[in-house]
Amino acid sequence: MKTPVPILYIIDHFHVFSGTERHLFELVRRIDKAAFKPFVIAFQGSEFLRRRMADIAVPLRILDISRIYGARPLKLLFELRSFIRRENIGIVQTFHTKADLYGIALARLSGVPVIISSRRDLAFDRTSKEFYGYKLLNRYVDRILCVSEKVREFVMREENIEAQRCAVIHNGIETANFARRIDPQRERLELGIGPHVRVVGMLANFNPIKGHQFFLEACPRILRSVPDTVFVLAGLGPTETAMRRKAGELGVGARVRFVGHNEDISKILSVMDILVAPSLSEGFSNTILEAMYMEKAVIATRVGGNPEVVIEGETGILVEPGRSDEIADAVIRLLHDQSQILRMGKNARALIERRFLIQHMVDRTERLYRTLLRAKGLAVPDSDRAVAVSKALSRGSRAWPDNGE
Repeated sequence: MKTPVPILYIIDHFHVFSGTERHLFELVRRIDKAAFKPFVIAFQGSEFLRRRMADIAVPLRILDISRIYGARPLKLLFELRSFIRRENIGIVQTFHTKADLYGIALARLSGVPVIISSRRDLAFDRTSKEFYGYKLLNRYVDRILCVSEKVREFVMREENIEAQRCAVIHNGIETANFARRIDPQRERLELGIGPHVRVVGMLANFNPIKGHQFFLEACPRILRSVPDTVFVLAGLGPTETAMRRKAGELGVGARVRFVGHNEDISKILSVMDILVAPSLSEGFSNTILEAMYMEKAVIATRVGGNPEVVIEGETGILVEPGRSDEIADAVIRLLHDQSQILRMGKNARALIERRFLIQHMVDRTERLYRTLLRAKGLAVPDSDRAVAVSKALSRGSRAWPDNGE
């Protein structure tokens, strides 16, 4: 019996259980252990996620470095090269800018057969030097794995990468997180919201790119049309204080609930009638997927991968970024038509179940690994699950949409 192929995942930060961190955790938790053996390295991380990784028996090493140049990162480079060679790592996959640049160089220096670099956003905070670093190192990458078609188009254009070296695998959500029965009215009462009040919310950490200010600027107009409305903002971050102040300045402070961070996303989503995602830039939003799975109508900006899941008039409404007037109009239209909210919610749930579950993402990722390893002449152990997935993919199953791999 062949031994599993060791895979090393390298990520910039591993602090909170959201976004890319959640994606990576679910991938290494669910990956076929008969075929692949995962390891994770984080430049920075938390004790909380160290314990979570220990619970699923996946080794995590936190390097505790904030930059990729200098004496200590250089020393670690050679230490990690020894680890890669000792463990016979077959694949290195990187997440985020520092991990991409450092990890690609490390993998190349160590002779790793397959190198995969991930792109999960539209590089809104990338510097010109980092762009240059990508262009310099991309030649050593076997595949750039993008989280949406829009991100793929961006990478091909801005990093001058040919189409065949870019693949798309969308995020998927873990439905077990939503299996527990929740009483929405009880959750509303805990937030001081009455049973017949309409609730419009955002679920995003407070960061300028997430567009909280445009959501708040829409609130006065919404209240003039639908006075019995409450707005819920869930998340933490550096702009929270400024947004609290802005709500007061707009005269809507009494109608806005700042509820902080909650690991149980289903509780927060359960109180909402509509989820608004007003981001100025987005790769592919897990929050939108989760809201749609819970049958919430979604209003999202026409950025990044949002249009790939929010289908205008069917599963939600798309608006232009930075347009509080369009947000207000869309919210008002839905609040005056409960049947449309219900219809969009049903359509949204069906789409998520068909295309965007966590196992779909894992299966397609494993298939990509097998394709790249075999192209290098490397054997990959087969398993019952691998055979089942291969048959489903060869039949063109709608459960595993094929984007070219």
